[in-house]
Amino acid sequence: MGDAMRHLPWISLFSVLAFFACGEKKNGTVSGDSSAIRQPQSSPVSVDSILSNEELYGYLPANHPNDSIVCILFFDPQGKGSEPIQLYRSLARRYRMLIVGSNRSRNGLDFQATRSIVQNLIKEVSGVYGQSFSKISFYAAGFSGGAKVAMDAANVAPELKGILYAGAPAASTLTATPLYGFVGEKDMNLADVVQFDASILPPKLHFLRIWDGKHEWPAASEMQGGVEWISLREGANRSQASGVTGDLVGMAASENDLLKKEEYLLKARFLSQDLNMPDKGGALLNLLHSMPSWKGARNLKTREYQAEMAMKEEYSQAFFKNDLTWWKGEIQELQQHSKNLPPAMQDRLLGFFSLAGYNLSTRSLQENEEPMAEKMLEIYRLSDPTNPEQAYLRAVLSGRLQQADPAMSSLTESLTLGFSDKSRIQQQPEFQFLQASPAFQKLLQSMK
Repeated sequence: MGDAMRHLPWISLFSVLAFFACGEKKNGTVSGDSSAIRQPQSSPVSVDSILSNEELYGYLPANHPNDSIVCILFFDPQGKGSEPIQLYRSLARRYRMLIVGSNRSRNGLDFQATRSIVQNLIKEVSGVYGQSFSKISFYAAGFSGGAKVAMDAANVAPELKGILYAGAPAASTLTATPLYGFVGEKDMNLADVVQFDASILPPKLHFLRIWDGKHEWPAASEMQGGVEWISLREGANRSQASGVTGDLVGMAASENDLLKKEEYLLKARFLSQDLNMPDKGGALLNLLHSMPSWKGARNLKTREYQAEMAMKEEYSQAFFKNDLTWWKGEIQELQQHSKNLPPAMQDRLLGFFSLAGYNLSTRSLQENEEPMAEKMLEIYRLSDPTNPEQAYLRAVLSGRLQQADPAMSSLTESLTLGFSDKSRIQQQPEFQFLQASPAFQKLLQSMK
């Protein structure tokens, strides 16, 4: 075992997971997008405007305002700037905002690199879209490793007025910039994000929405809450804002789940404080926090998160200590929800295995530790069999070992599961020995 892997303490596994990602990277125009690629115009336009280059993927709705505009910068963990833009373009139209995804920021880069990317992106957007608008108000949004980038961006971009983050806690010093967070109930980082949110102390403004999802960009219906917050901040319509907070208090009053009731009231407090308005739900929130039933529910959930964190630490040791027979049994029990644990927690632990399997197999390949890579890739495959990246990395390992048939089999499987990065395959050193293979060339030809 190489030095880097041999001396890696098990407790440091959480830090190892911070800036890696599985999946594909693709820059340029999104295939299948029917919008023309064009520069934004200073006069009103009747069609949406798309800008795509190596730096960014930008979307400006046809109904945009003609003077100033809000711009949300999105940071995807895989450097796929178009992905969040396609996901949230309906919100951009509804709230008349410019949304821009970075094609350069991705997991695996250090903060020095991502900070430079953030500054260059703001400069690029200001240069291109500044021709059309006298003022651009910037916000940042990110998912997973991109969430870490978005939260760190405020350290070098003071013009950022707010941050939307999803699926990961911060990994650097926070500024005073307000935070609006999202995390899925089935996200393997749920406990970490909840713990992070609880650690943020006044007067910093923050809110966390726990939604019914997994480790992924929030659904547009969920992200709408964050975009609406930005719209309220920029629109300065106190009547509209008062109506939103009033609705939240009303929903809290009719909600039976005490923790969901609290979430409604916490959001109302967040909006009220940020917009400098009276907190309509403050008294109800104080009353809720004095109730033994709420304290019991909160303590139960806290113990669940603490138990999950402890289990993740134990599993971190097991990656190196336990054999594949043990792992197969453990993963099967979690997949069947047969452990005496909440079902959502079992799903989150499987997600943790998947992410750790990816990161540890990638590191093993980098350290030329093929036996360790093989073990970690099998854990990755067992815990996340529909993920195309696990099949792709198995093909890489087989290619390194000059095993043509297994390499082709795993590559074919990765495409079946959704892998589509043709340039990555072409540039992968481990596949160079396959160049003369008709089957390999046929596989490439089958890709767009």
